[in-house]
Amino acid sequence: SQIERLEFPDNVRRRPGMWIGDTDSDDGPHHLVCELIANAVDDHLAGGASRIDVIVEGDVAVVSDDGRGFDVDAHSEPGFDSFTSLHRTGTRDGHAPHVHAGRGLGVGLAVVCALSDAVVVDTRGFVRCYARGLKTAPPAPSTSLGTRVQVQLSRDIFATEIPVAKVRETVRTFALLLPTCRFSFNGEAFAASGIADLVVDLAGDDPLLAPPLRVQARVN
Repeated sequence: SQIERLEFPDNVRRRPGMWIGDTDSDDGPHHLVCELIANAVDDHLAGGASRIDVIVEGDVAVVSDDGRGFDVDAHSEPGFDSFTSLHRTGTRDGHAPHVHAGRGLGVGLAVVCALSDAVVVDTRGFVRCYARGLKTAPPAPSTSLGTRVQVQLSRDIFATEIPVAKVRETVRTFALLLPTCRFSFNGEAFAASGIADLVVDLAGDDPLLAPPLRVQARVN
């Protein structure tokens, strides 16, 4: 009788640490932005996006790509919306075949939406607006291509702003790991290189036993 059943978005906002990590440090905001970046990277790995751009300023982040976009409400469940529904797939390919590139805790777009004071999503011909896990306006037609997601953190949830240096490092690492995709952060473009250059980068000033071996192959 003492168990309280919480529905979305209250279940996320009441206990945000269960979903996004530490909200008192910059880990939580960093994780939130990584969810958006990983969503674009997933599309690249599935053969979609070839460019991913990330902008961070204060408590606002914008992640855009030139990929195929995704159907926000493509689901058999009536009223489904990938920004207001937990544990559902909003990806265009239905996750099959699908490769994830998240940080190991893929909480999904709905959690990002629940912990943001404002979310604007432009994809697949429509702009959608949300706040704190709820829709704030009906979809509006759009002529833009790809996907653009802008979020503003809920300042009553997170104690810090989005960590610029951490997010930049995440984007740079993706650029090293995925030379077939162009990445930029706050206007800074990262040159495509590959895992061999990541090895050199991680070594820093430490001497390498041998130069990294570069191997390239295509697997069908």
